[in-house]
Amino acid sequence: MSTPQLEDGFTMIANELLEAVLGGSFSHREQSVIFTIIRKTYGYGKKEDDMSAAQIGAMCGLARQHVTSTLNALAARNVITKRQGTYGMIVGVQKDHRRWISANQLKSQAGLDSGLADSPKTGLVPKQDTSQNRTSASPESGQVDSPKSGHTKENLPKENLKRKSTPKPPERAITPAKEKTITLRTFIDGCQERGERPVRDYEPLWRYTEGVGLPKDFIALAWYEFCRRFLPGGTGEAKRYTDWRKAFRKYVEGNYLKLWALDGESRYYLTTQGKQAQKFYDSREAA
Repeated sequence: MSTPQLEDGFTMIANELLEAVLGGSFSHREQSVIFTIIRKTYGYGKKEDDMSAAQIGAMCGLARQHVTSTLNALAARNVITKRQGTYGMIVGVQKDHRRWISANQLKSQAGLDSGLADSPKTGLVPKQDTSQNRTSASPESGQVDSPKSGHTKENLPKENLKRKSTPKPPERAITPAKEKTITLRTFIDGCQERGERPVRDYEPLWRYTEGVGLPKDFIALAWYEFCRRFLPGGTGEAKRYTDWRKAFRKYVEGNYLKLWALDGESRYYLTTQGKQAQKFYDSREAA
């Protein structure tokens, strides 16, 4: 029998904010993510926290990709704050619910009713003004419907037929500039500015891990350890690469961090070093 007690922990939230979430016309998935963020922040007496989509999904029972898309949607509506963190995204609930944007308001702000049209491939694009694309059939424009009223391809003046185009000089080969090496901190900051995710969209990494059957939780643990080593304060903070995604993939493929191993039945398990890393991040999450 389960007998929850306040003495074992509770989450304090203002009734006004709770009612705003309940009456905010959110989908079940959006409400699940919002309440999980509240649990992970207010539940520990914090306004925001650095957490991964996998951690949120594990608590509210959603797939990682669904959590990611929901976080982006809620951030676009100003329901939550979200920025790049060390271990995932630093997220928190926008406490002033009067600043929340409804789904209909967001669509209006995107320009669906202000001269923009939907494009299945590129999203929102300007509507075309077809009235400006019409060309009148006039001898003054050089484009006519009849050879009798102007010049056509067949009756161009002899001067134009004899005119030859001047050959273009050969283009010089351009030597590609040498790529600049940067620190991991600079790489992560650049991803944040461009709205990119450091490794989650890096297909070569996920093709490899799926091919060898590495659990995604192990990859997340490897990324945490990788960041701890190369971010400021780590043993390799001065290390510089031109491609940090490729560097991380090499660390995973070579198991350079020694976090996992294979048993006799080709099943992966955490090594002692891997278990220590897991305990470190579990204790950090609890804190």
